[in-house]
Amino acid sequence: MGRRLGQHFLHDPQIAARIVAAAELTPQQRCLEIGPGPGALTSGLLASGAAVTAIELDHALAAALTARADPRLTVIERDVLGVRLDQLGDGPWVVVGNLPYYITSPILLWLCAQWRQVGHAVLMLQAELADRLLAAPGGKEYGRLTVAVGYRAVVRRVCRVPAGAFRPPPRVQSAVVRLDFRPQPAVSVVSESHFERLVEAGFRWRRKTLGAVLRGWLGCDAATATTLLAAAAIDPQRRAETLDLVEFGRLADVTAAR
Repeated sequence: MGRRLGQHFLHDPQIAARIVAAAELTPQQRCLEIGPGPGALTSGLLASGAAVTAIELDHALAAALTARADPRLTVIERDVLGVRLDQLGDGPWVVVGNLPYYITSPILLWLCAQWRQVGHAVLMLQAELADRLLAAPGGKEYGRLTVAVGYRAVVRRVCRVPAGAFRPPPRVQSAVVRLDFRPQPAVSVVSESHFERLVEAGFRWRRKTLGAVLRGWLGCDAATATTLLAAAAIDPQRRAETLDLVEFGRLADVTAAR
């Protein structure tokens, strides 16, 4: 079942210990574990003394976790994307998980949408995706997800994980990252929804110059696009993949005021 749902279960105790250590849990904290599977991480998280809420979609795995009958463990059998952290209890939550590969990006965006409820997260994901989260402007790995997550959190790599640490072994390399959610976004913008739409448009047409992106997105002429980019101090021949968060923020404010 785990493989059908895109999950490869961690069985290396040393990697599990590194993840638990990176979570820095205390007995007073609330921990949300995403996709606990057989519970390789769950035991270590409980050993920290924290209260753990485990979100598991697979019925058999959820039942096995419930059978542990640990008073500090709550098991919820559902899709994590349908969970509201503010309805589970007061934050900030520490989120830990070996994320199913097929929904890693949606889970990251789900976390960013609930940033007020999350202190930090320690997540296992594909090494390629970790590289995207840590990418600098100008590289091929830099994209919409880099900007969306960087807007809300500081990302650092904890460790790389070989395929042999899982059962069944995946065909890709994995990595553990820690996201520390910012008390305020990385840049202040007039409209967060407009900022998000700009970033989405920029990377949807990432091969186009920003002048062309604005013409297509805003439906304006070339002269107007050039004027808007000049007001944001951005060369119209640049592409979205070269902009950092501050530049995206400036361009979002200029275009929001149009």
